[in-house]
Amino acid sequence: MRGFQRVSYNPNSMICVKFSDDMGRNEEGVDLGGPRREFLRLLMETIVRSPMFEGKENSKNLALYSTALGDDWYYIAGRAIAVSLVNGGPPPNFLSPVIFSLLVDGVANPVLEDIADTELLEKVRKIL
Repeated sequence: MRGFQRVSYNPNSMICVKFSDDMGRNEEGVDLGGPRREFLRLLMETIVRSPMFEGKENSKNLALYSTALGDDWYYIAGRAIAVSLVNGGPPPNFLSPVIFSLLVDGVANPVLEDIADTELLEKVRKIL
């Protein structure tokens, strides 16, 4: 999060990744793509495990997480996903078909089973 919020961050530049040890010393080596791909893989794993998403493992929907909303984490997560795609990292294959359709086509047809919160799902079923 800090890296994407830095004033010096430029989304138009190629990412160069340097890993460091527990003492903060940079690991030796030149980033020829391997460290970058590993960073992007770890980034996507962190995003999918965040409380911003809920649902089944490969069918996540956006969750209402007030802290993330107030701190612009959804926007930053979107930028991080775009950076991963542009820099050869993994795609967001954890998104539900409804979210993917909204992103790509701007239209989606959700069904009741898309509601991840079981308590809310039961309330909606009762209303119907």
